[in-house]
Amino acid sequence: MPELAPSDLRQGMVIAYLMHPDELPTHPELEWHGKIKEICNCLCVVEVEILDEGYEGYDEVVHVEQIVRVESVEQLWVKPPE
Repeated sequence: MPELAPSDLRQGMVIAYLMHPDELPTHPELEWHGKIKEICNCLCVVEVEILDEGYEGYDEVVHVEQIVRVESVEQLWVKPPE
Protein backbone atom coordinates (compact mmCIF):
# COMPACT_ATOMS: atom_id res chain seq x y z
CA MET A 1 0.00 0.00 0.00
CA PRO A 2 1.36 3.47 -0.84
CA GLU A 3 2.22 5.64 2.13
CA LEU A 4 -0.44 8.17 3.10
CA ALA A 5 0.33 11.87 3.21
CA PRO A 6 -1.39 14.19 5.68
CA SER A 7 -3.02 15.91 2.69
CA ASP A 8 -4.78 12.59 1.85
CA LEU A 9 -6.60 12.59 5.18
CA ARG A 10 -9.88 14.32 6.08
CA GLN A 11 -11.85 14.89 9.26
CA GLY A 12 -14.42 12.16 9.74
CA MET A 13 -12.35 9.38 8.13
CA VAL A 14 -12.11 6.17 10.13
CA ILE A 15 -8.56 4.81 10.13
CA ALA A 16 -6.83 1.65 11.29
CA TYR A 17 -3.46 2.26 12.94
CA LEU A 18 -0.76 0.58 14.99
CA MET A 19 0.54 1.81 18.33
CA HIS A 20 3.80 3.75 18.13
CA PRO A 21 6.87 1.64 19.13
CA ASP A 22 7.72 4.24 21.81
CA GLU A 23 4.51 3.18 23.60
CA LEU A 24 5.99 -0.33 24.04
CA PRO A 25 2.83 -2.16 22.94
CA THR A 26 2.33 -5.69 24.25
CA HIS A 27 0.86 -6.66 20.86
CA PRO A 28 2.52 -4.36 18.29
CA GLU A 29 0.58 -5.97 15.41
CA LEU A 30 -2.81 -5.15 16.99
CA GLU A 31 -4.73 -2.62 14.91
CA TRP A 32 -6.59 0.20 16.60
CA HIS A 33 -9.40 2.21 15.02
CA GLY A 34 -10.18 5.87 15.29
CA LYS A 35 -12.21 8.65 13.70
CA ILE A 36 -10.13 11.66 12.67
CA LYS A 37 -11.07 14.81 14.60
CA GLU A 38 -8.17 17.12 13.73
CA ILE A 39 -5.25 17.06 11.29
CA CYS A 40 -1.90 18.77 11.88
CA ASN A 41 -0.12 18.73 8.51
CA CYS A 42 3.03 20.46 9.78
CA LEU A 43 3.63 17.71 12.41
CA CYS A 44 2.25 14.84 10.28
CA VAL A 45 -0.15 13.78 13.04
CA VAL A 46 -3.89 13.42 13.44
CA GLU A 47 -6.04 13.49 16.55
CA VAL A 48 -8.52 10.62 16.61
CA GLU A 49 -11.42 9.54 18.76
CA ILE A 50 -10.73 5.89 19.58
CA LEU A 51 -13.51 3.54 18.44
CA ASP A 52 -12.29 0.25 19.96
CA GLU A 53 -14.35 -1.39 22.70
CA GLY A 54 -13.38 -0.25 26.16
CA TYR A 55 -11.62 2.87 24.84
CA GLU A 56 -14.55 4.55 23.06
CA GLY A 57 -14.53 8.31 23.34
CA TYR A 58 -10.89 8.69 24.32
CA ASP A 59 -8.70 10.84 22.10
CA GLU A 60 -5.22 9.93 20.88
CA VAL A 61 -2.57 11.56 18.70
CA VAL A 62 -1.51 9.27 15.83
CA HIS A 63 1.50 9.84 13.56
CA VAL A 64 0.68 9.46 9.87
CA GLU A 65 3.26 6.65 9.53
CA GLN A 66 1.27 4.60 12.10
CA ILE A 67 -1.80 4.52 9.82
CA VAL A 68 -2.31 1.15 8.16
CA ARG A 69 -5.34 2.09 6.04
CA VAL A 70 -8.44 4.21 5.77
CA GLU A 71 -11.45 2.12 6.82
CA SER A 72 -14.25 4.48 5.77
CA VAL A 73 -15.06 8.05 4.90
CA GLU A 74 -17.97 9.74 6.63
CA GLN A 75 -20.31 11.58 4.29
CA LEU A 76 -19.47 15.24 4.89
CA TRP A 77 -21.56 16.85 2.17
CA VAL A 78 -25.14 18.02 2.41
CA LYS A 79 -27.63 17.20 -0.33
CA PRO A 80 -28.49 20.42 -2.19
CA PRO A 81 -32.12 21.57 -1.99
CA GLU A 82 -34.32 20.61 -4.94
